[in-house]
Amino acid sequence: MAYSTLGQAAAFHLRRDGLIVAVPPRIAELYTCLQDNPGDPQILSNLATAIDSEAGVNLRLREGLYDFVRERQRPSPLHLQVLGPDQDPDAFKLQAAFNRTLRIALAMRGGVSLAVWIGGCVAELDILRRLRIYKSDVDTDRAGEALVAFYLSGKEGLADDPLAAPVLRRAQAYASLLADARYDKVEFDILAGASAGGLNCILYSVAQMVGAAPDETILETWRSDGGLQELMRPPGRGRVKSILQGNEYFFPSIYRALSQIYRDDHRHQALIPEHLTIDLAATVLDSEPSRNPEVDEGRGSFHFEGRQSTNAEMAKASLMGNRIPTRNGASNGGRGPGTGDDAYDATVLPPGVTEDLARLAYAARATSSFPGAFEPATIYSREDKGGQRLLPRPELPDMRHAFGSHRAASCPADKAMFHVVDGGVFDNIPIGRALTAARGRLSERPAHRALLYLDPDTVRDSTTVSRGEDLSQFMDAVTASVLRLKRRESLDSEVNDYVEYVNVLSLNLGRSEVLAAVLSDGWSKEIGVERRRAYVRYRATSDVDRLTQLLTRPGEWQVASTVNGRRNFRAFGSEELSGFDAKVMQEYLAISRQDEHAAPFQLITNDAQALLDAAQCSFAWLRRMEVESFPENLTNTLTPFDKLRKGVYDVINRAITARDKAYWAVLEGSSGGDILHDKIISAWLSTAETGRLELTRSWTDLETHFIALLEYSQNLTIRAEDTNRAEPELRGWLETPWRDLTQMALTRRPDGSVFGVRDLAPTLAAAGIPPVVTRIRYWRIASDEQPGSAVDYRLLKAGENRSIVGLALKNIQPGHQVPAHLLEPDPANVPSRFKLAGNSMANFSGFLSKEWRENDWWWGRLDAASGISRFLETLSTDEAPRIPELDGDKEQFDESAGKAPRGSQNRVSWLQDRLVEQQFKIKDPSSESRRTARQSVRAGVDGPSDLSASYRLLLMSRGLRVLWRARPGGTVTTALGWLLHILFVPVFVLLPAIVHPARMAFILGFTYASLWVLARPENVGSGIQLILLWLLPLAVLLVIMGAATLTRGKRRWRAVLGELPENSTLLAECRGYSNTAAKKAWLGQWATVLLLVPFVLAVNQARPRMTIVCLVFMLALFLMTQQWANSVPALNHQKNPRLDQVLAAAGLVMAVGVPLVTELTNWSLPHNWLSLIVLAGALLVVALALTIGWLTVAGTLMAALVASAAGTLISWISWIVLEALQLGLLERTTLSLFFAFVAWGLVLWWMPENPRMVLTCCDAVVTVPPPVNP
Repeated sequence: MAYSTLGQAAAFHLRRDGLIVAVPPRIAELYTCLQDNPGDPQILSNLATAIDSEAGVNLRLREGLYDFVRERQRPSPLHLQVLGPDQDPDAFKLQAAFNRTLRIALAMRGGVSLAVWIGGCVAELDILRRLRIYKSDVDTDRAGEALVAFYLSGKEGLADDPLAAPVLRRAQAYASLLADARYDKVEFDILAGASAGGLNCILYSVAQMVGAAPDETILETWRSDGGLQELMRPPGRGRVKSILQGNEYFFPSIYRALSQIYRDDHRHQALIPEHLTIDLAATVLDSEPSRNPEVDEGRGSFHFEGRQSTNAEMAKASLMGNRIPTRNGASNGGRGPGTGDDAYDATVLPPGVTEDLARLAYAARATSSFPGAFEPATIYSREDKGGQRLLPRPELPDMRHAFGSHRAASCPADKAMFHVVDGGVFDNIPIGRALTAARGRLSERPAHRALLYLDPDTVRDSTTVSRGEDLSQFMDAVTASVLRLKRRESLDSEVNDYVEYVNVLSLNLGRSEVLAAVLSDGWSKEIGVERRRAYVRYRATSDVDRLTQLLTRPGEWQVASTVNGRRNFRAFGSEELSGFDAKVMQEYLAISRQDEHAAPFQLITNDAQALLDAAQCSFAWLRRMEVESFPENLTNTLTPFDKLRKGVYDVINRAITARDKAYWAVLEGSSGGDILHDKIISAWLSTAETGRLELTRSWTDLETHFIALLEYSQNLTIRAEDTNRAEPELRGWLETPWRDLTQMALTRRPDGSVFGVRDLAPTLAAAGIPPVVTRIRYWRIASDEQPGSAVDYRLLKAGENRSIVGLALKNIQPGHQVPAHLLEPDPANVPSRFKLAGNSMANFSGFLSKEWRENDWWWGRLDAASGISRFLETLSTDEAPRIPELDGDKEQFDESAGKAPRGSQNRVSWLQDRLVEQQFKIKDPSSESRRTARQSVRAGVDGPSDLSASYRLLLMSRGLRVLWRARPGGTVTTALGWLLHILFVPVFVLLPAIVHPARMAFILGFTYASLWVLARPENVGSGIQLILLWLLPLAVLLVIMGAATLTRGKRRWRAVLGELPENSTLLAECRGYSNTAAKKAWLGQWATVLLLVPFVLAVNQARPRMTIVCLVFMLALFLMTQQWANSVPALNHQKNPRLDQVLAAAGLVMAVGVPLVTELTNWSLPHNWLSLIVLAGALLVVALALTIGWLTVAGTLMAALVASAAGTLISWISWIVLEALQLGLLERTTLSLFFAFVAWGLVLWWMPENPRMVLTCCDAVVTVPPPVNP
């Protein structure tokens, strides 16, 4: 490879130990060449190799060369300055550092409670939005131009707040990365979400449009309003539509949060974006039949837009029903930058804002309504034909302008509704929505487009298939394959759409480059006419594509259109449009052959689409000049470059508005039923005639901008052709078609023809009309980002170790071999499943504890910090390519340094250190304090068993009762449901105790003992010899089976231990796990043996029911013993573990001891008043055990006493009735006890439905560090 910059490169020198040494020419040559070929991997590799070869064993020279490269990889000097709410960055009269904006489209995936993680990501990303980078007016001794980064804060005195120091230090690090990439501003102007991601889109959009921060308010909203206890329907006796409250709690909570954000005085006026859009996915349960398959299968959408405006403009404007309200004027008690009212009453929302926030809140509630958990959202949407207004129920908003589907105008107002659930059913990965919105988004300022995808749900099940478990592994494999395939295909499909679009952009760029050679033929009147005729033929194919998309998907266009009306346009099927393309092409071909002054010819070449094509060509021309040379290097005394860009931007917006009117006319023309091709074509073309005045004005404005564009272009061409000027970066301009177009437009010809702005689109159509977005950078920030100090998360790593050991135990191969890869955790990483608390229980677990939600929020910020650093680093590499090996990661750095270090991983560690200081509010940060803080993090490895027993019992008890109230309707279904409810109500009442195993063991043991006494026949002989004859062989058999189980468990543990290296921490932990597992298994085995006593006694007394119950207990214990022997024992975090052990032991003692004592004493309870007392006492104790902790003290006593009394009374009455019917003693005893338990269960089921009896339990996690094995 030859390099023309060798002479210049040889001028590099370095200073080392007081000596000035010339950089070896080869190294200087390669480094200089790298500037012309950014990111070239071969050059990077050659440069690293050259340093090794040139330096040899000369350590001083090697270190000097390293310093030489690193110094050129350092950012420009940058100072961070905080601006309060009353400080306008423009007031400093500084020049923007690069005059280039990074515009980001955020796509937020669904994830139920993992939405909290997304909220944390958004809060960290928002730091970028608050930065503005300018050229400093302060001189610096360092090389490079000094820069100042303004951090726009909504709070006064933030710079003096020690708790804000970690945020400001991260802001400076991000600003440096932005400066490296030559961006001075970041905007998040497109938000696309699905499911819970849509909720975050709504919250963040309102925060943006008022200039507020999305962190504290949103975090507190998740903490206080996102608990399952609050979301669950309150106690009651009426029918309900779902388990969780959608309209009654979720919707008002979101509205309150949005109102609080809107009223927030901690805001900065300069943070309000020019234009912001939201696109949300929805699933429609009762969509109308449509030829559009997406509509027909229930795919729906919401669309909202926000634009800057003054309060006066808001009052005067025709309020669209999909607006994100903005807030202007005073902030934080003083007058902020911008215009608006000086006084703002935070207690009263401005006119229209209440309705706007209600629509946004209800859209968030609808798109986040997980099917089955929340009731479907009721979306009122009807076309407004004839000026009719839709007045839905007072508590629900009119969504016709925000929702993509509409009922007909003839539909009554109370029927004009759709039922909508979670948008993640069909579209849980909204990359496609964000990409679609980004394709046509323009910017009034030079900008590049990026698409960030926030993915909280990255957990992968790494279980391998063990050959020894055919059936279970088959079912597991089928289930896991279906779930994985669904997710992978969805993500792959979305990413493939992005790749295909990027390829199309590259293809268009390549075609335009080829077009440069064709344009050298020159220009004449005849050429102009022929190209316009060709443009008409080109429009035939492009218009067919546009109109076909419009007619088959009218709802998708309408929800994001600029028209004020809303109609229920029918979507046509492709078969109905058969022949439409041929008809259009035939019509356009005939028009192209007409005289150029003919009306149809003029209509096509001057309509809204032609204007839009010409404006897009102008915009692409302008964008290419920005790529070749930044606008500040282009001089024009007539039109400033920024004004030129805004002017073209305005023409494009007007053209889109005019085209939307034409689309509306086409849809109205096709709404009569059968589609008429001639009518559609006529409607499409006629709008150019009806809107001639407005179009003419827009063409005139574009012509003015075109003249200015030519002047700039000529200036750039002169500079590029001047060989005496050192601007080699402009050489690419001479290879573009824009240079030739400039020459054509400025050349005067004998025939008087002039190349004008109306000739742009006909000339460039051969290569395709250039898109407004030339490139989109894709990046994914996920919950599997590698933390900077993984080894410090001791509890999380311990949880990971426990998990991989458990996985290895499940996957022992034949011959007791363990796959080696299962026991190799990455010491430098903490997987997502151990970081986040919300990724279990189908991602609902985050709703169980506010501490878990807060944990996931902070991990969202930590992962976002890592993702932001790596993303911006890739952007800076585009501008100033780097050698990763020399970028600082191998250097030691000061963790407490004021500025972020060089090196990707070092920078991530430094950023996350600052976040830890912010999270734990460390006043005197040090390495040790941060390490201690990280060592205390454990929420990701917590589980439901780490919550208090009372809280778990409350959720389970309330959940089952709400589930019953949400049963389906219908006469037969209702009758059958009540029958089953009455028959099995004792089981339903006992079932919640399963979440507290010790309590359940006590209840089952006590109940079994009580039933043994109450139902024991009188005058039953002991038969001790027969009992021993049964007992001893069965006991021996059980002991042998238990020993075999324990032996198999030990062999599996031995196989795992054998794969671990000696003296490793994991080996020591595994030995402890193995010993604990063996102890638990032995305890379970002996408990099973003890249950032989009541089993044999029941068999001896011919009591089949008690025999079956005892057999079930023994079987359950035996299976649990097998599980304990072959798995890692669970940690016990409870404050009083001994109490649980006593409860379980008491249950076992009663189940075994009471039958044994009654048998040894040959005692039976007489069937008189004494049996009623025993029954009442038994029912009372079990009722107390079931309700203590989640009912009030008075409620517990009342429910237990009433249930006990009801059960005893019913038992007594039924005994009398059955005795009168002359039933036998056994039947009377059995039925009276059954009726007693049914009555007891019904009272205990329904009495807690009194809201005053139910406690609000604390959802705090029980923390007793360090955790101990049971």
